[in-house]
Amino acid sequence: MQVARAIDELISMLVEFGPGNDRLCNPWVDCHPALDLPDAPARRVANLRGYLRAHRRAKWMLVGQEAGYAGCRFSGVPFTGEDLLEGPKALPIFVRAGARRSSARDKLMSERSANFVWPCIGGDGKVVLWNSLPFHCHEPGKPLTNRAWTPRDDRGGLAEKILRHMVEKVMPGARRIAVGRKAEQTLERLGYDAVAVRHPSQGGATICRNQMAEILGKR
Repeated sequence: MQVARAIDELISMLVEFGPGNDRLCNPWVDCHPALDLPDAPARRVANLRGYLRAHRRAKWMLVGQEAGYAGCRFSGVPFTGEDLLEGPKALPIFVRAGARRSSARDKLMSERSANFVWPCIGGDGKVVLWNSLPFHCHEPGKPLTNRAWTPRDDRGGLAEKILRHMVEKVMPGARRIAVGRKAEQTLERLGYDAVAVRHPSQGGATICRNQMAEILGKR
């Protein structure tokens, strides 16, 4: 019951962060008329709640940088494309939770980093995924792009409070893995220990995969 309450509080914090702007999308609030189904935010809220409940006993928390446009922006779950929620590539953990797509496109959104990360962590619920800034940052006026988050995206520390709640209330027993320098520096600044791994982009995929295998004991 305590974890369920913490998850509900986390989702409330995400919603209370408010709508985005021309540089940021809040997946659990925003609904773009040309990109999203009418009930898209509610679908993404339900997806995230089911995902976190299924991972309430996770031993590791893998922390990335920010939500990607082809992943969490439409699925509501970090490092996860819609093609992992529905269709032939859907993962059992999402099928059991009744996760649903939210984009208005004919084709399910698929994210490169999601298709890299999930084979590394497996679908047994032992690794929960999150981002140092949970929202999707994009180039001004270009919602289907990605950019690195900056302090101005944090809105006076609101996103930092969300990360603290995730670490201390939702997953207090999970050990942390930071993917990339941004995530490592953010966790370090907040006083949290983390094992750092190479970001898989720009030629780092093999190194990251090997580091993850060693950390998670999958070799």
